[in-house]
Amino acid sequence: MNNVIEMIEKSAEIYADRIAFSDQKSEITYKELTEAARSVAQYILDNDQQHKPVVVITRRDIESVILILGAIYSGNVYIPMDSSYTDKKIVSVLDKVDSNIVLCQKRDLRVFSDRSDIRSFSYEEAKECKADSDALRRIRENTAASDLMCCFLTSGTTGEPKCVMKSHFSIISMVKAFTEQFDFSGSDVFGCQTSLDFDSSNKSVFISLYLGAQVYIIPKEMFIFPGRLVPEFNSRRVSVLIWSVSALALLARIKIMKNEKFIYLKKVMFSGEAIACDTISYWKDNLVGTQFVNLYGPTEMTGNALFYEVGAVDENKPIPMGSPMPDTKVYLLDENRRLITQNNVKGELYIGGNCLAAGYYNDDEKTKETFIKDPFEPERSATIYRTGDMGYINDDGEYVFSGRKDLQIKRNGYRIELSAIETAVMRSGLVSVCCCVFRKSKEEICLYYQSENECCDQLYSFMKRELSWYMMPNKIERIDHIPLNSHDKPDRKKLTEME
Repeated sequence: MNNVIEMIEKSAEIYADRIAFSDQKSEITYKELTEAARSVAQYILDNDQQHKPVVVITRRDIESVILILGAIYSGNVYIPMDSSYTDKKIVSVLDKVDSNIVLCQKRDLRVFSDRSDIRSFSYEEAKECKADSDALRRIRENTAASDLMCCFLTSGTTGEPKCVMKSHFSIISMVKAFTEQFDFSGSDVFGCQTSLDFDSSNKSVFISLYLGAQVYIIPKEMFIFPGRLVPEFNSRRVSVLIWSVSALALLARIKIMKNEKFIYLKKVMFSGEAIACDTISYWKDNLVGTQFVNLYGPTEMTGNALFYEVGAVDENKPIPMGSPMPDTKVYLLDENRRLITQNNVKGELYIGGNCLAAGYYNDDEKTKETFIKDPFEPERSATIYRTGDMGYINDDGEYVFSGRKDLQIKRNGYRIELSAIETAVMRSGLVSVCCCVFRKSKEEICLYYQSENECCDQLYSFMKRELSWYMMPNKIERIDHIPLNSHDKPDRKKLTEME
Protein backbone atom coordinates (compact mmCIF):
# COMPACT_ATOMS: atom_id res chain seq x y z
CA MET A 1 0.00 0.00 0.00
CA ASN A 2 1.38 3.38 -1.02
CA ASN A 3 -1.20 5.38 0.89
CA VAL A 4 -4.27 5.16 3.11
CA ILE A 5 -6.61 5.79 0.16
CA GLU A 6 -5.45 2.50 -1.41
CA MET A 7 -6.03 0.75 1.93
CA ILE A 8 -9.61 2.03 2.18
CA GLU A 9 -10.38 1.23 -1.47
CA LYS A 10 -9.09 -2.33 -1.09
CA SER A 11 -11.25 -2.96 1.98
CA ALA A 12 -14.30 -1.44 0.26
CA GLU A 13 -13.80 -3.81 -2.65
CA ILE A 14 -13.42 -6.93 -0.48
CA TYR A 15 -15.90 -6.09 2.30
CA ALA A 16 -18.40 -3.95 0.35
CA ASP A 17 -21.53 -5.02 2.25
CA ARG A 18 -20.04 -5.24 5.73
CA ILE A 19 -20.90 -2.60 8.31
CA ALA A 20 -17.94 -0.23 8.60
CA PHE A 21 -19.21 2.27 11.19
CA SER A 22 -22.24 2.56 13.41
CA ASP A 23 -23.42 5.14 15.90
CA GLN A 24 -26.52 5.42 18.01
CA LYS A 25 -28.76 6.46 15.14
CA SER A 26 -27.42 4.70 12.01
CA GLU A 27 -24.86 2.44 10.35
CA ILE A 28 -22.98 2.47 7.05
CA THR A 29 -21.39 -0.24 4.89
CA TYR A 30 -17.92 -0.09 3.40
CA LYS A 31 -19.37 0.56 -0.06
CA GLU A 32 -21.65 3.35 1.18
CA LEU A 33 -18.82 4.85 3.23
CA THR A 34 -16.39 5.15 0.33
CA GLU A 35 -19.08 6.50 -2.02
CA ALA A 36 -19.99 9.20 0.51
CA ALA A 37 -16.33 10.06 1.17
CA ARG A 38 -15.66 10.34 -2.58
CA SER A 39 -18.59 12.76 -2.95
CA VAL A 40 -17.18 14.95 -0.16
CA ALA A 41 -13.73 14.76 -1.77
CA GLN A 42 -15.11 15.90 -5.13
CA TYR A 43 -16.94 18.81 -3.50
CA ILE A 44 -13.65 19.92 -1.90
CA LEU A 45 -11.84 19.66 -5.24
CA ASP A 46 -14.58 21.60 -7.01
CA ASN A 47 -13.90 24.39 -4.54
CA ASP A 48 -10.24 24.46 -5.58
CA GLN A 49 -8.75 22.93 -2.44
CA GLN A 50 -5.89 20.42 -2.64
CA HIS A 51 -2.61 19.72 -0.85
CA LYS A 52 -3.59 22.09 1.95
CA PRO A 53 -4.61 21.77 5.60
CA VAL A 54 -8.36 21.77 6.29
CA VAL A 55 -10.00 21.87 9.69
CA VAL A 56 -12.70 19.21 10.16
CA ILE A 57 -15.22 19.95 12.92
CA THR A 58 -16.04 16.54 14.39
CA ARG A 59 -18.81 15.03 16.41
CA ARG A 60 -19.19 11.45 17.59
CA ASP A 61 -21.04 10.28 14.51
CA ILE A 62 -20.69 8.68 11.08
CA GLU A 63 -20.97 12.01 9.25
CA SER A 64 -17.74 13.18 10.88
CA VAL A 65 -15.93 10.03 9.74
CA ILE A 66 -17.13 10.68 6.17
CA LEU A 67 -15.80 14.25 6.31
CA ILE A 68 -12.41 13.00 7.52
CA LEU A 69 -12.18 10.34 4.80
CA GLY A 70 -13.38 12.88 2.22
CA ALA A 71 -10.48 15.16 3.16
CA ILE A 72 -8.06 12.24 2.75
CA TYR A 73 -9.55 11.24 -0.64
CA SER A 74 -9.18 14.84 -1.85
CA GLY A 75 -5.44 14.85 -1.21
CA ASN A 76 -5.64 17.37 1.63
CA VAL A 77 -4.33 17.29 5.20
CA TYR A 78 -7.12 17.14 7.78
CA ILE A 79 -6.96 18.68 11.26
CA PRO A 80 -9.84 17.38 13.43
CA MET A 81 -11.31 19.66 16.08
CA ASP A 82 -14.24 18.72 18.29
CA SER A 83 -17.47 20.70 17.90
CA SER A 84 -17.21 21.72 21.57
CA TYR A 85 -14.15 23.88 20.81
CA THR A 86 -14.70 27.63 20.88
CA ASP A 87 -14.70 29.49 17.56
CA LYS A 88 -11.73 31.46 18.92
CA LYS A 89 -9.67 28.30 19.28
CA ILE A 90 -10.71 27.04 15.82
CA VAL A 91 -9.72 30.35 14.24
CA SER A 92 -6.38 30.35 16.10
CA VAL A 93 -5.57 26.94 14.60
CA LEU A 94 -6.58 28.10 11.11
CA ASP A 95 -4.20 31.03 11.52
CA LYS A 96 -1.43 28.75 12.73
CA VAL A 97 -1.62 26.49 9.68
CA ASP A 98 -2.31 29.28 7.17
CA SER A 99 -5.69 27.88 6.15
CA ASN A 100 -9.20 29.26 5.89
CA ILE A 101 -11.05 26.05 5.03
CA VAL A 102 -13.45 24.28 7.42
CA LEU A 103 -15.46 21.10 6.84
CA CYS A 104 -18.39 20.63 9.15
CA GLN A 105 -22.03 19.65 9.44
CA LYS A 106 -24.72 22.22 8.71
CA ARG A 107 -25.52 22.74 12.38
CA ASP A 108 -21.92 23.92 12.98
CA LEU A 109 -21.89 26.51 10.18
CA ARG A 110 -23.27 29.14 12.57
CA VAL A 111 -19.86 29.36 14.24
CA PHE A 112 -18.43 30.94 11.08
CA SER A 113 -21.47 32.90 9.92
CA ASP A 114 -19.85 36.28 10.63
CA ARG A 115 -16.42 35.37 9.29
CA SER A 116 -16.21 36.15 5.58
CA ASP A 117 -12.52 35.20 5.56
CA ILE A 118 -13.31 31.56 6.44
CA ARG A 119 -14.67 29.21 3.77
CA SER A 120 -16.87 26.57 5.42
CA PHE A 121 -18.20 23.55 3.50
CA SER A 122 -21.08 21.55 4.94
CA TYR A 123 -21.50 17.79 4.81
CA GLU A 124 -25.10 18.18 3.72
CA GLU A 125 -24.07 20.05 0.55
CA ALA A 126 -20.98 17.94 -0.16
CA LYS A 127 -22.73 14.56 0.01
CA GLU A 128 -24.86 15.50 -3.03
CA CYS A 129 -21.81 16.06 -5.23
CA LYS A 130 -21.15 13.56 -8.05
CA ALA A 131 -17.64 12.12 -7.86
CA ASP A 132 -15.27 12.31 -10.83
CA SER A 133 -13.65 8.85 -10.79
CA ASP A 134 -10.75 9.88 -13.03
CA ALA A 135 -9.85 12.90 -10.91
CA LEU A 136 -9.96 10.89 -7.68
CA ARG A 137 -7.96 8.04 -9.26
CA ARG A 138 -5.21 10.52 -10.20
CA ILE A 139 -5.06 11.77 -6.63
CA ARG A 140 -4.81 8.20 -5.32
CA GLU A 141 -2.04 7.31 -7.77
CA ASN A 142 -0.08 10.50 -7.08
CA THR A 143 -0.29 10.35 -3.29
CA ALA A 144 3.06 9.19 -1.91
CA ALA A 145 3.55 7.35 1.38
CA SER A 146 5.57 10.30 2.69
CA ASP A 147 2.77 12.82 1.99
CA LEU A 148 1.08 14.32 5.03
CA MET A 149 -2.36 12.95 5.82
CA CYS A 150 -3.40 14.56 9.09
CA CYS A 151 -2.37 16.84 11.95
CA PHE A 152 -3.45 16.34 15.55
CA LEU A 153 -3.40 19.10 18.14
CA THR A 154 -1.40 18.73 21.30
CA SER A 155 -0.58 21.43 23.81
CA GLY A 156 1.48 19.37 26.25
CA THR A 157 2.06 21.50 29.32
CA THR A 158 2.46 24.82 27.50
CA GLY A 159 -1.19 25.45 26.65
CA GLU A 160 -0.12 26.61 23.19
CA PRO A 161 -1.49 24.23 20.54
CA LYS A 162 0.99 22.39 18.33
CA CYS A 163 -0.04 20.52 15.19
CA VAL A 164 1.63 17.11 15.04
CA MET A 165 2.08 16.02 11.41
CA LYS A 166 1.36 12.41 10.43
CA SER A 167 1.97 10.88 7.02
CA HIS A 168 0.21 8.11 5.14
CA PHE A 169 3.29 5.97 5.84
CA SER A 170 3.13 6.43 9.62
CA ILE A 171 -0.60 5.58 9.71
CA ILE A 172 -0.06 2.41 7.63
CA SER A 173 2.95 1.46 9.80
CA MET A 174 0.81 1.85 12.93
CA VAL A 175 -1.93 -0.35 11.46
CA LYS A 176 0.56 -3.07 10.51
CA ALA A 177 2.34 -2.93 13.90
CA PHE A 178 -0.93 -3.38 15.80
CA THR A 179 -2.28 -6.15 13.59
CA GLU A 180 1.09 -7.93 13.79
CA GLN A 181 1.30 -7.70 17.58
CA PHE A 182 -2.35 -8.29 18.52
CA ASP A 183 -4.75 -10.83 17.12
CA PHE A 184 -7.44 -8.53 15.70
CA SER A 185 -9.82 -9.83 13.06
CA GLY A 186 -12.42 -8.58 10.59
CA SER A 187 -15.17 -9.85 12.88
CA ASP A 188 -14.14 -7.49 15.69
CA VAL A 189 -16.27 -4.53 16.73
CA PHE A 190 -14.18 -1.65 18.10
CA GLY A 191 -15.89 0.53 20.68
CA CYS A 192 -14.54 4.03 19.99
CA GLN A 193 -14.65 6.02 23.24
CA THR A 194 -12.48 9.03 22.44
CA SER A 195 -13.60 11.95 20.30
CA LEU A 196 -12.38 11.90 16.70
CA ASP A 197 -10.07 14.87 17.29
CA PHE A 198 -8.00 12.76 19.71
CA ASP A 199 -5.22 10.83 17.96
CA SER A 200 -6.06 7.67 19.93
CA SER A 201 -9.22 7.33 17.81
CA ASN A 202 -6.97 6.70 14.78
CA LYS A 203 -6.19 3.24 16.11
CA SER A 204 -9.81 2.08 16.17
CA VAL A 205 -10.69 3.83 12.89
CA PHE A 206 -7.80 2.79 10.65
CA ILE A 207 -7.11 -0.67 12.10
CA SER A 208 -10.77 -1.45 11.54
CA LEU A 209 -10.72 -0.03 8.00
CA TYR A 210 -7.68 -2.19 7.21
CA LEU A 211 -9.28 -5.40 8.52
CA GLY A 212 -12.82 -4.88 7.29
CA ALA A 213 -14.00 -4.71 10.90
CA GLN A 214 -16.60 -2.39 12.46
CA VAL A 215 -16.31 0.68 14.67
CA TYR A 216 -19.14 1.59 17.02
CA ILE A 217 -18.88 5.31 17.83
CA ILE A 218 -19.96 5.62 21.46
CA PRO A 219 -22.00 8.76 22.20
CA LYS A 220 -20.64 11.02 24.93
CA GLU A 221 -23.95 10.81 26.79
CA MET A 222 -23.22 7.18 27.64
CA PHE A 223 -20.42 8.32 29.95
CA ILE A 224 -22.73 10.81 31.63
CA PHE A 225 -25.42 8.15 32.12
CA PRO A 226 -23.36 4.94 31.85
CA GLY A 227 -26.04 2.54 33.06
CA ARG A 228 -26.88 1.63 29.43
CA LEU A 229 -23.30 0.84 28.41
CA VAL A 230 -23.22 -2.88 29.22
CA PRO A 231 -26.47 -3.88 27.47
CA GLU A 232 -25.61 -1.57 24.55
CA PHE A 233 -22.17 -3.15 24.11
CA ASN A 234 -23.59 -6.64 24.37
CA SER A 235 -26.31 -5.96 21.79
CA ARG A 236 -23.66 -4.58 19.39
CA ARG A 237 -21.15 -7.36 20.21
CA VAL A 238 -18.33 -4.91 21.02
CA SER A 239 -15.12 -6.94 21.32
CA VAL A 240 -12.24 -4.42 21.43
CA LEU A 241 -11.74 -1.28 23.51
CA ILE A 242 -8.80 1.07 22.97
CA TRP A 243 -9.63 3.56 25.68
CA SER A 244 -8.27 6.24 27.99
CA VAL A 245 -7.48 5.23 31.56
CA SER A 246 -9.91 7.85 32.86
CA ALA A 247 -12.83 6.13 31.10
CA LEU A 248 -11.96 2.75 32.62
CA ALA A 249 -11.54 4.38 36.04
CA LEU A 250 -14.96 6.05 35.78
CA LEU A 251 -16.72 2.76 35.03
CA ALA A 252 -14.79 0.88 37.71
CA ARG A 253 -15.69 3.51 40.28
CA ILE A 254 -19.43 3.08 39.69
CA LYS A 255 -19.08 -0.73 39.53
CA ILE A 256 -20.43 -0.87 35.97
CA MET A 257 -20.60 -4.68 35.94
CA LYS A 258 -22.43 -5.21 39.23
CA ASN A 259 -25.62 -6.37 37.45
CA GLU A 260 -24.46 -7.47 33.99
CA LYS A 261 -21.05 -8.19 32.48
CA PHE A 262 -19.62 -7.37 29.05
CA ILE A 263 -20.06 -10.66 27.16
CA TYR A 264 -18.01 -10.13 24.00
CA LEU A 265 -15.01 -8.09 25.18
CA LYS A 266 -11.80 -9.89 24.14
CA LYS A 267 -9.31 -7.03 24.37
CA VAL A 268 -9.18 -3.95 26.58
CA MET A 269 -6.31 -1.57 25.79
CA PHE A 270 -5.67 1.65 27.66
CA SER A 271 -3.32 4.63 27.70
CA GLY A 272 -3.04 8.30 28.60
CA GLU A 273 -1.85 8.07 32.20
CA ALA A 274 -0.90 5.59 34.92
CA ILE A 275 -3.73 3.21 35.83
CA ALA A 276 -4.61 2.56 39.47
CA CYS A 277 -4.27 -1.00 40.73
CA ASP A 278 -7.86 -1.09 41.98
CA THR A 279 -9.13 0.03 38.54
CA ILE A 280 -7.34 -2.68 36.56
CA SER A 281 -8.12 -5.28 39.26
CA TYR A 282 -11.84 -4.51 38.99
CA TRP A 283 -11.83 -5.05 35.23
CA LYS A 284 -9.70 -8.19 35.38
CA ASP A 285 -11.78 -9.72 38.17
CA ASN A 286 -14.99 -9.20 36.19
CA LEU A 287 -13.67 -10.20 32.76
CA VAL A 288 -11.71 -13.39 33.24
CA GLY A 289 -10.05 -14.44 29.96
CA THR A 290 -10.04 -10.92 28.48
CA GLN A 291 -6.66 -9.55 27.37
CA PHE A 292 -5.65 -6.28 29.07
CA VAL A 293 -2.86 -4.22 27.52
CA ASN A 294 -1.23 -1.05 28.85
CA LEU A 295 -0.13 1.18 25.96
CA TYR A 296 2.33 4.06 26.02
CA GLY A 297 2.95 6.65 23.35
CA PRO A 298 2.67 10.44 22.99
CA THR A 299 0.75 12.18 20.20
CA GLU A 300 4.09 12.53 18.40
CA MET A 301 3.97 8.75 17.90
CA THR A 302 1.32 7.43 15.50
CA GLY A 303 -0.08 4.64 17.63
CA ASN A 304 2.07 3.57 20.57
CA ALA A 305 5.71 2.92 21.32
CA LEU A 306 5.42 0.45 24.22
CA PHE A 307 2.92 -2.20 25.30
CA TYR A 308 2.49 -4.43 28.33
CA GLU A 309 0.03 -7.29 28.69
CA VAL A 310 -1.21 -7.10 32.27
CA GLY A 311 -0.97 -10.34 34.24
CA ALA A 312 -1.19 -10.55 38.02
CA VAL A 313 -1.53 -7.12 39.65
CA ASP A 314 0.90 -6.28 42.45
CA GLU A 315 -0.43 -3.35 44.47
CA ASN A 316 3.11 -2.46 45.55
CA LYS A 317 4.37 -2.01 41.99
CA PRO A 318 3.28 0.27 39.13
CA ILE A 319 1.91 -1.31 35.95
CA PRO A 320 4.88 -1.30 33.50
CA MET A 321 4.79 0.33 30.08
CA GLY A 322 6.40 -2.87 28.82
CA SER A 323 8.35 -3.55 25.64
CA PRO A 324 8.68 -1.77 22.26
CA MET A 325 6.04 -2.28 19.57
CA PRO A 326 7.17 -3.78 16.22
CA ASP A 327 9.34 -1.42 14.12
CA THR A 328 9.74 0.90 17.12
CA LYS A 329 12.93 2.03 18.87
CA VAL A 330 12.95 3.13 22.51
CA TYR A 331 15.99 4.60 24.25
CA LEU A 332 16.44 5.55 27.90
CA LEU A 333 19.02 8.35 28.04
CA ASP A 334 20.66 10.35 30.84
CA GLU A 335 21.08 14.15 30.89
CA ASN A 336 24.07 13.87 28.55
CA ARG A 337 22.09 11.65 26.15
CA ARG A 338 24.10 8.57 27.06
CA LEU A 339 22.30 5.24 26.89
CA ILE A 340 21.19 3.82 30.24
CA THR A 341 21.44 0.03 30.28
CA GLN A 342 21.35 -0.66 34.03
CA ASN A 343 18.09 -1.61 35.70
CA ASN A 344 16.22 0.80 37.98
CA VAL A 345 18.16 3.89 36.84
CA LYS A 346 15.94 6.80 35.81
CA GLY A 347 16.32 8.57 32.49
CA GLU A 348 14.34 10.29 29.76
CA LEU A 349 12.52 8.27 27.09
CA TYR A 350 13.33 8.84 23.42
CA ILE A 351 11.36 7.00 20.73
CA GLY A 352 11.71 6.40 17.01
CA GLY A 353 10.71 4.08 14.21
CA ASN A 354 8.26 3.89 11.33
CA CYS A 355 5.33 5.20 13.36
CA LEU A 356 7.05 8.43 14.42
CA ALA A 357 5.31 11.66 13.42
CA ALA A 358 6.96 14.05 10.95
CA GLY A 359 7.22 16.99 13.37
CA TYR A 360 5.12 20.09 14.06
CA TYR A 361 3.33 21.99 11.31
CA ASN A 362 4.79 25.47 10.70
CA ASP A 363 7.09 25.16 13.73
CA ASP A 364 10.60 24.25 12.62
CA GLU A 365 12.15 25.52 15.85
CA LYS A 366 10.09 23.24 18.08
CA THR A 367 10.54 20.33 15.65
CA LYS A 368 14.35 20.68 15.71
CA GLU A 369 14.28 20.91 19.50
CA THR A 370 12.38 17.67 20.11
CA PHE A 371 12.81 15.60 16.91
CA ILE A 372 16.56 14.97 16.84
CA LYS A 373 18.93 12.82 14.80
CA ASP A 374 19.29 9.29 16.17
CA PRO A 375 22.80 9.28 17.76
CA PHE A 376 22.92 5.49 17.70
CA GLU A 377 22.39 5.19 13.94
CA PRO A 378 24.67 7.89 12.49
CA GLU A 379 24.85 6.18 9.11
CA ARG A 380 21.10 6.63 8.62
CA SER A 381 19.04 9.81 8.65
CA ALA A 382 16.79 8.35 11.33
CA THR A 383 15.02 10.65 13.80
CA ILE A 384 14.01 10.09 17.41
CA TYR A 385 11.59 12.10 19.55
CA ARG A 386 12.46 13.49 22.96
CA THR A 387 9.31 12.69 24.95
CA GLY A 388 9.96 14.56 28.20
CA ASP A 389 8.71 11.42 29.98
CA MET A 390 10.93 9.90 32.65
CA GLY A 391 11.22 6.18 33.25
CA TYR A 392 13.44 3.25 34.12
CA ILE A 393 13.92 -0.39 33.19
CA ASN A 394 12.79 -2.80 35.91
CA ASP A 395 14.35 -6.15 36.83
CA ASP A 396 12.18 -7.90 34.23
CA GLY A 397 13.56 -5.70 31.44
CA GLU A 398 10.34 -3.69 31.07
CA TYR A 399 10.09 0.08 30.81
CA VAL A 400 8.28 1.76 33.73
CA PHE A 401 6.93 5.32 33.73
CA SER A 402 8.17 7.54 36.57
CA GLY A 403 6.94 11.04 35.74
CA ARG A 404 7.17 14.06 33.46
CA LYS A 405 10.36 16.09 33.19
CA ASP A 406 8.38 19.31 32.75
CA LEU A 407 6.42 18.69 35.97
CA GLN A 408 9.54 19.27 38.03
CA ILE A 409 9.24 22.11 40.55
CA LYS A 410 11.55 23.65 43.12
CA ARG A 411 10.28 24.08 46.67
CA ASN A 412 12.33 25.10 49.68
CA GLY A 413 15.50 24.43 47.70
CA TYR A 414 14.47 20.85 46.75
CA ARG A 415 13.69 19.70 43.20
CA ILE A 416 10.46 17.69 43.19
CA GLU A 417 8.64 15.84 40.40
CA LEU A 418 4.90 16.25 40.90
CA SER A 419 4.31 13.11 38.83
CA ALA A 420 6.48 11.13 41.27
CA ILE A 421 4.01 12.05 44.02
CA GLU A 422 1.08 11.02 41.79
CA THR A 423 2.75 7.71 40.92
CA ALA A 424 3.22 6.91 44.62
CA VAL A 425 -0.39 7.82 45.43
CA MET A 426 -1.72 5.64 42.61
CA ARG A 427 0.32 2.76 44.07
CA SER A 428 -1.59 3.06 47.33
CA GLY A 429 -4.69 1.42 45.88
CA LEU A 430 -6.80 4.01 47.73
CA VAL A 431 -7.68 6.29 44.80
CA SER A 432 -8.85 5.92 41.21
CA VAL A 433 -7.44 9.21 39.86
CA CYS A 434 -5.18 11.87 41.35
CA CYS A 435 -3.41 15.05 40.30
CA CYS A 436 -0.91 17.44 41.91
CA VAL A 437 -0.68 21.18 41.30
CA PHE A 438 1.84 23.67 42.67
CA ARG A 439 0.87 27.06 44.08
CA LYS A 440 4.07 28.95 43.39
CA SER A 441 3.03 32.08 45.30
CA LYS A 442 2.85 30.10 48.54
CA GLU A 443 5.21 27.26 47.53
CA GLU A 444 2.44 24.76 48.29
CA ILE A 445 1.75 21.39 46.69
CA CYS A 446 -1.94 20.49 46.50
CA LEU A 447 -3.02 16.89 45.88
CA TYR A 448 -6.52 16.22 44.56
CA TYR A 449 -7.91 12.73 44.29
CA GLN A 450 -11.02 10.75 43.40
CA SER A 451 -12.03 7.73 45.43
CA GLU A 452 -15.12 5.89 46.54
CA ASN A 453 -14.67 7.07 50.13
CA GLU A 454 -12.83 9.84 51.97
CA CYS A 455 -9.29 8.60 52.74
CA CYS A 456 -7.12 11.65 53.42
CA ASP A 457 -5.73 10.22 56.66
CA GLN A 458 -4.83 6.87 55.08
CA LEU A 459 -3.25 8.65 52.10
CA TYR A 460 -1.21 10.87 54.41
CA SER A 461 0.08 7.84 56.33
CA PHE A 462 0.91 6.02 53.10
CA MET A 463 2.78 9.00 51.64
CA LYS A 464 4.79 9.46 54.85
CA ARG A 465 6.13 5.93 54.31
CA GLU A 466 6.67 6.27 50.56
CA LEU A 467 7.87 9.86 50.02
CA SER A 468 10.68 12.04 51.28
CA TRP A 469 9.46 14.61 53.81
CA TYR A 470 10.07 17.53 51.43
CA MET A 471 7.74 15.95 48.81
CA MET A 472 4.71 15.78 51.10
CA PRO A 473 1.72 17.82 49.84
CA ASN A 474 0.55 20.76 51.93
CA LYS A 475 -3.04 20.04 51.05
CA ILE A 476 -4.88 16.78 50.33
CA GLU A 477 -8.46 16.98 49.11
CA ARG A 478 -11.02 14.53 47.73
CA ILE A 479 -13.19 15.89 44.94
CA ASP A 480 -16.05 14.22 43.09
CA HIS A 481 -14.59 14.73 39.63
CA ILE A 482 -11.08 15.73 38.66
CA PRO A 483 -11.56 17.93 35.57
CA LEU A 484 -10.27 16.41 32.35
CA ASN A 485 -8.96 18.14 29.25
CA SER A 486 -10.14 17.31 25.74
CA HIS A 487 -7.76 14.33 25.65
CA ASP A 488 -9.23 12.77 28.81
CA LYS A 489 -6.23 13.63 30.99
CA PRO A 490 -6.35 15.53 34.31
CA ASP A 491 -6.57 19.25 33.55
CA ARG A 492 -3.90 20.87 35.75
CA LYS A 493 -4.80 24.32 34.49
CA LYS A 494 -8.40 24.03 35.72
CA LEU A 495 -7.25 22.64 39.06
CA THR A 496 -4.83 25.55 39.43
CA GLU A 497 -7.66 27.97 38.66
CA MET A 498 -9.75 26.26 41.35
CA GLU A 499 -6.96 27.03 43.79
